[in-house]
Amino acid sequence: MINYSKCAERFAKQHYKIIAMLILAVAVIPFLMLTYYSRPCVDDYSYAVDTHALIKSGNWNLISLFCAAWKTDVRFYHEWQGLYTSAFVLALQPGILGERWYGIGGVVLIALMFGLTYYFLKTIFSLLGITKNNALSATVTIVLTLNGMPNIVQGLYWFNGAWNYIPFFYLTLFNVALLLKYEFGMTPRKRWLMGSMLLSFLISGGNHVTGFLNIMLLALGLLLTRKKKILLCPLVSALMGYFIMIIAPGTAVRQSRFYKPSIMETVKAAFTESFKEIFGWLDAQWGIAMLLVLMLAFSIPHICMKPSGKKIWLLLFTSWVIFCGILCVPYYGMGYFGEGRIANINWLTFMFLSAVNVFYIGVFLAQNVIQISEHFKAENGKIALLVCLLLLAFRPGATLHSVIKELNDGTAQIYATACDDRYRQMEAMAQGDTLYTTELPRSENLRFDDVCDNLEDWRNAAWESYYGIKIIAVPSK
Repeated sequence: MINYSKCAERFAKQHYKIIAMLILAVAVIPFLMLTYYSRPCVDDYSYAVDTHALIKSGNWNLISLFCAAWKTDVRFYHEWQGLYTSAFVLALQPGILGERWYGIGGVVLIALMFGLTYYFLKTIFSLLGITKNNALSATVTIVLTLNGMPNIVQGLYWFNGAWNYIPFFYLTLFNVALLLKYEFGMTPRKRWLMGSMLLSFLISGGNHVTGFLNIMLLALGLLLTRKKKILLCPLVSALMGYFIMIIAPGTAVRQSRFYKPSIMETVKAAFTESFKEIFGWLDAQWGIAMLLVLMLAFSIPHICMKPSGKKIWLLLFTSWVIFCGILCVPYYGMGYFGEGRIANINWLTFMFLSAVNVFYIGVFLAQNVIQISEHFKAENGKIALLVCLLLLAFRPGATLHSVIKELNDGTAQIYATACDDRYRQMEAMAQGDTLYTTELPRSENLRFDDVCDNLEDWRNAAWESYYGIKIIAVPSK
């Protein structure tokens, strides 16, 4: 007689990684579903005026669309900021095809995050001699990212905020992977060199924070590698791109509107803020993620790495300097540490640097405290941690729980319906008319900003430039 319980137990032990990956993938589905209800707002209109007008004309193709995006890029370079890469991308927000297409941006961003994370982890695991954990680890990382991001609106559902920052962090990781492949002879020199040079230039034109992060990581790699002459090429490319971005006439225009702190003020403020943010993010989710990294380190006893106490402290200090470095960038330019989209990059950088340090410490412990390493190698422990991760993700107050709540209680649908009703009213009006409406309903995960009751406000002006209709939104009771 077949013992089904034993068969199920044997199957679970043999295929637990696939089962865990599928369960974790389910946790991503609500995030994907919520993208259906996202709609463009404020800066989405400002950057896509030319591309939207071209689409509306009906006389367009990909070449003309890219030309219109390039036109926007040049205009913003001279009038607002020098982000020559992201301005081009932001001009192509999917809402230009129709407001309901807007959510494609969130879906593509999650796919991009997964793909670049997978490539980065695959590179790391190949160097460590691990071949079977790529997809599972990438899935765990994406669940952690979506649930831990400080501001999910500006990190996923608002195209302008998300695509201005998030892709360039992951491209930086991709660049690090290329650097490691070159350093350890895993890729041909010319192909790596050209790819990294181009990537570094594009990252520098994405935003100030990830551009500076990429430069710091390349500079650190230059100090550590023996192939210094070749590695200078991507670093010079990144510095050139950053310089082009900084000297843009638009950058001067934008920064003239902010307080300009001194270098000493900036360093002191970044020093204080670094501890505030670090200790604020040492939560249960961080703990579980780092335990998983620690288990990974303990499962690789024969790694070609000889950590020491001195090197551990040096790595911790270097990581802290890098973190303070990215905090200095927005503060020096604007006099404060930036909006939620910048906080997302700070958190992602903190998690990345934490993982590097914990792994290094784990290798040190694995080589010196054998009994602990053997205990942490147990697969049951990893499964238990993944279960804890899922429980944390679904707990009240977590981002995933909030997303599911807005899908279930109708908040997301109410928000999207209000946006669509506004569009329908506008389409029945003639160019130059004024649409009187109420402000959009609140949504913790979808609503970033809205027009107001002042025609002269920049948000209302952006709407008018985009649609050709003036708008006034009175506060709802």
